[in-house]
Amino acid sequence: MNKNIKILVIVLVIGALAAIYFNKNLSDSSGNTQADKSEINATQTEESYETTTNEYYDLAIENGYPTFLEFTTSTCPACKYMEPTIEEAKIKFKGKANVVVVNLDLQENAHLAMAYNVRVVPTLVFLDNDAVIKSRTEGVTTLDDIEKMLKEAGMQ
Repeated sequence: MNKNIKILVIVLVIGALAAIYFNKNLSDSSGNTQADKSEINATQTEESYETTTNEYYDLAIENGYPTFLEFTTSTCPACKYMEPTIEEAKIKFKGKANVVVVNLDLQENAHLAMAYNVRVVPTLVFLDNDAVIKSRTEGVTTLDDIEKMLKEAGMQ
């Protein structure tokens, strides 16, 4: 019995050290410099927003178009796979719907993940013209499915 307790203590110490290591590396890799933010700000287009601040989210919610929010992180393989689809959606739905990419690597976007009950990434949340949730999907999604859900949200 005494040997089992020693093994358990060793496992717990190793687990705690691993958690500290991964937490430190995650926080180091998620820090954006002011130059990074300026570069992202320059990519804003008329009805397509990259969220580095709540300003983009607010603009999308207030402009009266249906909106879809893509919650993503830089370390998510499925999110990386979705990037071309999201870029295509920005072009295809310009002037008809908002495309908002919510980068959850940024601490200032954490409240949006909580508000929309995001459990996994990528998560897409579709809002109507009044910012009411109409549908949501988790995981990789096709452009056709995005279009269908935007139409259900009121896109013309």
